[in-house]
Amino acid sequence: MSSDHSVTSGTPEPGLPQSFGRFRILRLLGRGGMGMVYLANDPKKDRQVALKVLASDKANNETLLRRFRSEALATRELKHENIVGVFEAGSIDGQFYIALEYVDGTDVARLIQSHDRLPVRRSLNITRQVAFALSVAHRRNIVHRDIKPSNLLIRADGVVKLTDMGLARSLDDPGAAGITRAGTTVGTVDYISPEQARDSKSADVRSDIYSLGCTWYHMLTGQALFPDGSLTQKLRQHAATPAPDPRRIVDNIPEDVVAVLLQMLDKSPERRFQTPDELLAAIGAINLDRPELSAGVIAALADDGTMGEDALDVHLGDTDFSTSRPSRHQLRRTTEKPSPSGSSSSPLPTRSDPTAPSTGSVPPPSPRSRRGPRQTVDDSISHKAGEVDWSKLRLVVFTLMSIGLLALLGYNFVNLGQSVDVSGTPTSVPFTNSTAIAPENERPTPPPNASGIVYDTLPSPLLTGHPALPPPYLPSLRRGEKRHTFEWATTPRPTPRPALYVSGRHEGRGHFHSLDNAVSHLEDAGGWIQLEGPGPFSLTATTLVDCGHVRISTPNKNTRAVVVLLPGTKPASSALQLHNTHLELERIDFTLPASGFPNQRRLTLFSADSSDLRLTDCSITQHRAREGGTVAISISGSVKGRACRVVLDKVLSRGRNTTSIEIDSRSVDLAVFNSLLVSDTASPLRLRTPKPSTSQPNGRRIRLLSSTLCSQAPLLTLDSGDMDTDIASTRLRLVNTLMASPADGDGVLLDLGHWPQRADNQPGTSRFIGLEWHQHASLTFGVRRFILLAPDSGLSVDSYSEWQSCWSGPGEKGEFVATPWRPLKVAAHTVSPSYFSTRRFGTELQIGTDGSPPGCQVFGLHQPGAGRGREAAVAQRPRWPHPRPTPRPVLSLKLSDHPDLGRFLADNPPPPNAVIVVEGAGRTVTSPIAVDSGGLRLVFKDTIKEQPLVLVPDSQPPATTSPTLPPNDAPGQSMFSVKRGTLELVGGRFQLPEQGGPAWFLHVDDGEFAIHNCSLLGPRGAASGGGGLINITGPKGKGSGRILGSYLAGGGSLVRTQHPNRPLLVTDSLLFSTGKVFDLDLSPTLRSCIDIRRSTLSGGDSIFHIRTTEPEASQSRSSDHCRLDLFIDETAFTAGIAAANAGEPQAAIISCRGRTLDAGCLRWWGAHNGFSPTRRHYLVDRDDRMTNQQWGTARHFASVFPSPHRIRPLEGPSGIPLTTPLPEATQVRPTHFRIAAKGLGLKWGSGGRPIGADLDKLDSQLGAVGPPRTPQTGTRPAF
Repeated sequence: MSSDHSVTSGTPEPGLPQSFGRFRILRLLGRGGMGMVYLANDPKKDRQVALKVLASDKANNETLLRRFRSEALATRELKHENIVGVFEAGSIDGQFYIALEYVDGTDVARLIQSHDRLPVRRSLNITRQVAFALSVAHRRNIVHRDIKPSNLLIRADGVVKLTDMGLARSLDDPGAAGITRAGTTVGTVDYISPEQARDSKSADVRSDIYSLGCTWYHMLTGQALFPDGSLTQKLRQHAATPAPDPRRIVDNIPEDVVAVLLQMLDKSPERRFQTPDELLAAIGAINLDRPELSAGVIAALADDGTMGEDALDVHLGDTDFSTSRPSRHQLRRTTEKPSPSGSSSSPLPTRSDPTAPSTGSVPPPSPRSRRGPRQTVDDSISHKAGEVDWSKLRLVVFTLMSIGLLALLGYNFVNLGQSVDVSGTPTSVPFTNSTAIAPENERPTPPPNASGIVYDTLPSPLLTGHPALPPPYLPSLRRGEKRHTFEWATTPRPTPRPALYVSGRHEGRGHFHSLDNAVSHLEDAGGWIQLEGPGPFSLTATTLVDCGHVRISTPNKNTRAVVVLLPGTKPASSALQLHNTHLELERIDFTLPASGFPNQRRLTLFSADSSDLRLTDCSITQHRAREGGTVAISISGSVKGRACRVVLDKVLSRGRNTTSIEIDSRSVDLAVFNSLLVSDTASPLRLRTPKPSTSQPNGRRIRLLSSTLCSQAPLLTLDSGDMDTDIASTRLRLVNTLMASPADGDGVLLDLGHWPQRADNQPGTSRFIGLEWHQHASLTFGVRRFILLAPDSGLSVDSYSEWQSCWSGPGEKGEFVATPWRPLKVAAHTVSPSYFSTRRFGTELQIGTDGSPPGCQVFGLHQPGAGRGREAAVAQRPRWPHPRPTPRPVLSLKLSDHPDLGRFLADNPPPPNAVIVVEGAGRTVTSPIAVDSGGLRLVFKDTIKEQPLVLVPDSQPPATTSPTLPPNDAPGQSMFSVKRGTLELVGGRFQLPEQGGPAWFLHVDDGEFAIHNCSLLGPRGAASGGGGLINITGPKGKGSGRILGSYLAGGGSLVRTQHPNRPLLVTDSLLFSTGKVFDLDLSPTLRSCIDIRRSTLSGGDSIFHIRTTEPEASQSRSSDHCRLDLFIDETAFTAGIAAANAGEPQAAIISCRGRTLDAGCLRWWGAHNGFSPTRRHYLVDRDDRMTNQQWGTARHFASVFPSPHRIRPLEGPSGIPLTTPLPEATQVRPTHFRIAAKGLGLKWGSGGRPIGADLDKLDSQLGAVGPPRTPQTGTRPAF
């Protein structure tokens, strides 16, 4: 429900029934011809509902009954913050009922009645939220058919709720149309569209947009669109009379608002907004804070702060249910916060996910914390007007703040483990326990398990992040260029929401480990995908259909990202295909691996079909010369009755046999600003002409401003297709542009092929049908043939005089230089932008509109450098997907009631994929915990802050033997064990004893695990040589693991893998071992990979200890022999600490047999990593080949893994020096690895952020557990 308080004390009003079935009637909300609406309490679900009951004498009316059922069915499919939800529907003793969400607030009709009219900003906010609701309904093919003020409920916090689906029908259900007869009118006459007035069956979403426009008009002016006349006269006015300008009544309404409103009210559905998303985009472009607004408008906006005295408990508005206005003493005064700049407080509609809850949804309480019936306050008790009881007010405020704080803490904790769900694993090893979002009103009460324990249902949080985003980037134009460009090209679009982050971080919603994951979670309204970190990122061939407005970029202008386009599992002709989607790409360098898309004779990188596309400060590099050619950007179709809009701003496009832009549409607007398009054997710009289409408008406008085009082939190719007369209008305009044909090129400016020509060409007009050329302040080098025509189309144009006779704007003769540009001495994809610098000409070429030479600003274009050559490695990096979540059973368990967690789980096996919140304090002993063929998430919570919960294993379990595992590897020798299942540990602290404990903390046998925000302390003393923390084994080689935001410390091997093909992800974590951090077995046939991001690693013996049966040293060094990829970004390799009495630590980064490196079995892919200045060895050869003093040093390491395997490594004494010397192993805390203030590592990461883990956060997470924060020599860990 929407509110936790009601207006009665729980005692039914006199004369009302006491109950209806299990529902307890509290009071009457409304009555009408169909029945009544009650405020009722549902004791089964512990919530208040609006109970809509069909009158018993109407039960035999088939039409009313079908309409009643239609409301239940329609609303049940629509789950959104801005739509009143349906909890259930049915019949009791022959009376039909619907239990709906109870909304505590007012409706727009009463708001208008009390205020006369609404301020512009508030009306805009309300309209926007209703458009969100209509967008959700539209995707379900549901039409509301009765949008009006009384059906728009406003909750006390300002959220608008669309109600009354009694007239709604599904366009996919022919039976739903039978509720009304053909030719009948259904709806409210003041807000009905012309087509709906003629026949209700013809109503679609555009009819709802018209009704919403009528409602908005009423809000702005205080009166209906056509307030006078009879019902018939009003219907005639809706059908024929143009909508009046609202400024005739209220003169301070902004022009942008009027323009959107009048388009909503157009008589023709074809000229209205065609979808709610299109309306939302127009509303989002409205700027109410423009400086040219009048003082009257500013004053009107200032009035948006108060709702007034009409904020009452609202009933469900309905044409058949009416309510008398309550007396004034029943009203409560509330305040509505204004939305900044016209923004809406409501979330965007989710992408085809009807189960998504509202942003503020809170997980249900555990069985131990269920609330009793809510106590309410009688509204009849009121104070004298104008008096305030401040003592009671202070008490109320304090109580509310306390409750809110407790609720926030509980919500954050229960959801602690859900920001990264281990349901997603690498593609090759998919998880089986994906989680998802389920609204509270759809969560079924789960049955008790075999032990009788009843689990509640835990919803997953939203996957999208905070929507607060900076303004979009605008192109910079030279003086004199603005008049030559399109107005829309220099007007920023509304920033897409919500935000999704590709960073590998584990905390917070909306963070993803790969670009593919983020793209797969885009909502229907789109979103902003931010690429954080050095990359490179990979994007597998995909298609975006109806994704609204999408932006992919780095977080700010100071960072860039490399994106590698990869083929998918199925053959694809395009790397990224768009349909009905607006895509913006900013500060990204796109490239393909050398072997990418090997089976494609012809390839398109970006295909925009009926879509808009904008590239800003990007580069596209294509290495391969395909037989059929490569197209960087292909444009086709049209966008809802207008031309496709494409912008390239500061774009570097280079490639072998690559066309930068190909237009295969009759309707497109193309603007190219300050860009460089280079090819060798293909035209940089090619235009095709498809056959006419009735649904596609005609008209192609191409603007090249301050850009440079270069190719050995014709610089521009225009193909008219098979048509001689029906040619789409094509207008080309070149301003401040440089066209360069090199000395080894064809020297052709324009290839027109069979383009039809006029027989009677007049001077000053175009010789070619439908084609116009306008050139201004531009230069062309090396052109020997101006126009190339097919042999059967006439003679080509080889002189300026002939060229001048072909156009109305041919340009000056001096703009055509016969001298060719310098020849391309390198492959097209390696050409440097500086090759096209005009500085060598001095002042000879200063003919631009601003007095400077034409062409792009070559030194302002970004040329990809670091990261090139890493494309092949990206394909091997795990994707770590986020599957769409599903509900999970949840249970709250208090260790004070069940002291032994392991024993409780053994006696009461949890259901699959259960989430158990474990609450306790202090040192707690547990029996071994095993997960077999299922999923389990354990979330740990401290009940006493001064006594943090720490789990320690029970006494040494009896030794078990296994025919296949060594004694220390048996599952019985571990605190936790997983066999073909999934275990997630969240927020826990664990310790293994120095002696007498299990050999391992966690044993994984063909299973999956995730350790999230945990602290794991293993033995670190002199006896810590054997065992370790995590042991991964299993003959099938399946599963993966994640260590996220955690602190792992111990001896022996922290993480040991005995079988390959198990990807491992480590992010934002500190892994410290007196022995080996990663102890890895390699297979002669299977590949493995470890993905480490923003972590800190310290190993007394080595970081990576690699064991394998080596191939012969004579084998060639090839990627085919590589069996281990190490992907490491922004990680600190700090000094090592040896165990007590173990001598000086070796502290190598990689310890392996030398033949492993010789055979190419290991590849290192590092970026922005720091290495301790005290590290003596980077490589240690266990074959004892280290006779050469240079072997294993930093220089030798760099020669083994040269660039691009290592990008921006940080070495030397000023790299990552530590603040204090490291203590002995048993006294180490995370903050001991803190980088000193003078260390460059504090700003060495991408975007100038620190490298390594957040050690202060990990230390705070450890808390009072472990060694004291002030090191004390000789003390033991204080567990």
